[in-house]
Amino acid sequence: DDKVGNKGFFLMNDSWFAEYMFEIAVPRKYLPPELQKALELEPIVLPAWDPMGSLAAW
Repeated sequence: DDKVGNKGFFLMNDSWFAEYMFEIAVPRKYLPPELQKALELEPIVLPAWDPMGSLAAW
């Protein structure tokens, strides 16, 4: 929809990401090889009271 953003796009720069970004979802094919390898490792499940878990719920 061209009525919002810039012709339907929202643009953010590096300083915006540094200030506001906590998580991001990226398709695996766009990750560099070293990050793709990290996805093959056994996940570390954090306890429910871990601050990263509570922040992610916001």
